[in-house]
Amino acid sequence: MTEPKPRPIKRPWEMASYWLSQWPLVALITVCGLLFNGGMSLGPVLQGSLVDALAQRAALPLLLRRSCLFFGDILAIQILRALKRYFVRLFANRTIIAMRGALYHNILSQSVSFLARENAGDLLNKASADVDICVEGMRKVTTEIFDTGVLMLSYLITMLIYDRRITLLACLFVPAAMGLAGLLKRTIVRRAAAAREESSRVADLTYDFIDHALLYRVNNAEERCQKEYGQALAELERRSVRASVLENSMRPVYNAISMLGVGGVFILGGQMVIDGQWNVGALSAYLVIF
Repeated sequence: MTEPKPRPIKRPWEMASYWLSQWPLVALITVCGLLFNGGMSLGPVLQGSLVDALAQRAALPLLLRRSCLFFGDILAIQILRALKRYFVRLFANRTIIAMRGALYHNILSQSVSFLARENAGDLLNKASADVDICVEGMRKVTTEIFDTGVLMLSYLITMLIYDRRITLLACLFVPAAMGLAGLLKRTIVRRAAAAREESSRVADLTYDFIDHALLYRVNNAEERCQKEYGQALAELERRSVRASVLENSMRPVYNAISMLGVGGVFILGGQMVIDGQWNVGALSAYLVIF
C-alpha cells in the first residue's frame, strides 16, 4: 500500500488552511468529539440510577437492565474516545508533513544571498522544533474544543437540570481559578519565548561547531568552543525549567481553587437527600459530574 500524498495547501501561512484542507478528517473529529464529550454526562446519570436501584433492593431484571445500560454507555464512550484520539493524531501527523513541506519549499525558493543573511540556528529550529510546537498547539486546540468546551457545557447543563442553586454556588470558584491563570499568562509566555530564543542560539552553535570542527581543532580553539557550547546548554536548561515550572506547578493550584465548591455540594446536596428531594444516586451522579 502506498502512502497517500499530502494535499497542497493553498494559503500555508494561515493556520485555518490546514484544517480546511483536511475537512473530511475534521468532520470525523467533530462527530466523534460531539458524541464522546457530549455524552460523558450520561455515564454518571446511569451510574446514579443503578445506585438507586441497588439501594431500593430492586428486582433482578431491573438491576440487569440498568447495569447493561451503564456498561454499554461506558463501552460506547471509550470507543468514541479512541476514534477521536486516533483522528486527531492523524490530523496532527498530516499537518506536520504539509507544514514542513511548505517550509522547505519556501526556504529552497529563496536566493543564496538571503539564506546567507539568515541565522542557521533559526532555520533549523523553524524546520524541526517550531513546526512540532505549532502543530502540537493546533492539536491541543482541536482537542480542547471538545474536551473542555463541549464537555464542560454538557456537564454544566446536566448540573443545572439537577439543581440551579447548587450549581451556581459550586461554580463560583471556577472563574477565580481562571482569573489567576490569566494573571500569570504573560509571565509564562515571556519565559517560553526566552527559552525558544536560547534554543535557536544552541542550534546555531551546534551547526557552527559541526561545520567548523576541523578549523577549531587546527587552531587549538576546540576547548574554548566546547566551553561556550556547554554554557549555552546550561542556559537553555535554566530557561526551559523556568518556563515549564511555573506553567506546570500552578495546575494543582487551579484545580484546588476550582474544587472548593465541592463543600457546598456536600452540604446542600446532602440536605436535599435528607429532605427527600434527591436520591442517593442523584447526589452520587452530581458529585461525579462536578
